[in-house]
Amino acid sequence: MSKHTLFIILFLFETLMLNAQKLTVESLRKSPAGNSAHTEMRTDLNGKACALLRVSVSDDIVSCSNGNIGDVVVEGQTKLLYITSATPFIELSFKNHYPLSINFIDYGFKHLESGATFDLVLVEPKLAAGLNSNGGLNIQDEKTIALKKKVDNILAGAIRYSAVELNKMKARYENVCQNSFSYWTEEDKVTIKNLASKGYAPSFADAALIYSIEGNQDLFEYFGLKALSEAGGSWIGYHLGNHYKKKNDFEKARICYEASVNSNWREHSCYELALLYENGNGVTKDLEKAKEYLKNSFLSASFSIEYSEAYREYKRLGGRSIYDPTLFKDAEAKDLVGLTPQKMYEEGNKYFENAAYKKSPYKGFGLLKAAAQRGVPEAMFRLSSIYKNEIYGLNDTAMANKYLVERVRCYENRVAKGDVGAYSDLAYIYSRGVGVSANEEKSNDLYRQGAEHGDSYCCFKYAEILSSEKKDAEAFAYYKIAAEKGNGGAMYELSHCYLYGKGTDADDEQYLYWLKKVVKGNYHFIDKDPKRELEELGISVNDL
Repeated sequence: MSKHTLFIILFLFETLMLNAQKLTVESLRKSPAGNSAHTEMRTDLNGKACALLRVSVSDDIVSCSNGNIGDVVVEGQTKLLYITSATPFIELSFKNHYPLSINFIDYGFKHLESGATFDLVLVEPKLAAGLNSNGGLNIQDEKTIALKKKVDNILAGAIRYSAVELNKMKARYENVCQNSFSYWTEEDKVTIKNLASKGYAPSFADAALIYSIEGNQDLFEYFGLKALSEAGGSWIGYHLGNHYKKKNDFEKARICYEASVNSNWREHSCYELALLYENGNGVTKDLEKAKEYLKNSFLSASFSIEYSEAYREYKRLGGRSIYDPTLFKDAEAKDLVGLTPQKMYEEGNKYFENAAYKKSPYKGFGLLKAAAQRGVPEAMFRLSSIYKNEIYGLNDTAMANKYLVERVRCYENRVAKGDVGAYSDLAYIYSRGVGVSANEEKSNDLYRQGAEHGDSYCCFKYAEILSSEKKDAEAFAYYKIAAEKGNGGAMYELSHCYLYGKGTDADDEQYLYWLKKVVKGNYHFIDKDPKRELEELGISVNDL
């Protein structure tokens, strides 16, 4: 090997090492949960409540200089800091990364509000090898160069704002970010786009999303790339990856997906990367790497592994259990101290439902088993799925069926004792035939009994049964009871009873009243869109 070649290799190695040791701020936002630094209230020397700063970072925080009160609290990948309200900036030191200074004013805050909760997300700049500092790909293809020139010309003619106007826009932007995209007004979107055009880095990713929805693919791509390379907005990488994938530009898609694997789009980005490696699109075909990305995807899902599309694909590619079945044991006595049976179930279930716990579900299994032994039917159902699901390696159908049968018996005992809430659970079991033979007649009768006892879900389901039997007046009566008890599905059906005069007199005022309640309650349906329905009537969702 020549000295020249060795120098290049060493240079590349040092460059990669530097990139691996840096962290960047993906986002700093006030939590929508509001003024609640309540995990363990801490105060400064004057007795004033600190702000709670929840830092999401894969590394250990060794220290926080300037303004932190007490020790760092570690909750998995989340670290809790308590910052005094007079602190304008902090400097964090890490175990495996360079120190990082964070000036709150750069993210729209002069300081962190006393008693409030803030979320800080730190990530590694994954795109260092794929994007340059101007937001363009290092692969200097003609399309990317032409895009940058085109957008630069557009932005050159953008409106100029004074410093005061820009600060007002930044303040508005921080307030806008507290709401989901569906609640942004047109004025909000204009503010974000204007800030992006003036180089305000935190707005790049949101501006890119707006341009994407508006169909301006040039500005979506431009600001998306700038967000990835300059602002740490790695979540937009997933959307950019999809953009390039549709254009069959798989190399760029790969780079963008990789940039997004440490964001809240990790599950989806890993899944897309798996498909690239499975099919050899833009990369050398590698089924083992595909399976590794699929595993990372379903382990990041916010719901059970067995319901994940990534897990189904993992199985199709021959993926095996990733757990040691011999480690699924009864809970230790010390782990049950102070826990009610229901709490045992809730804590145990976190290891299967919550991505932060999913990599080590052994403790969860013990807690679930303890809950099931104490009569919690939800724990019995979860244990049944664990015994059946190949991913856990237990493969015990007999035990799975045993817990399903015990679950039925438990709900039957609850119904016999007058537990109103158990009627709907038992009715569902008989409708699906889970642990018993399916029996629609018995299921319908249980819904009827539950409705007569006033259970809101049973009222809704019984109303659907009556409606299917063309008993509109009776169905209306039960829809109304369920709606008044807060059932979203019943509210929607009731609104349409009033719209069409089904089981009652037509009443446009009542129709709008209940439709608005559905939208304000943010209820979602698979085959209905109440928000669009309301907007087609000329009523803005933002005016409710």
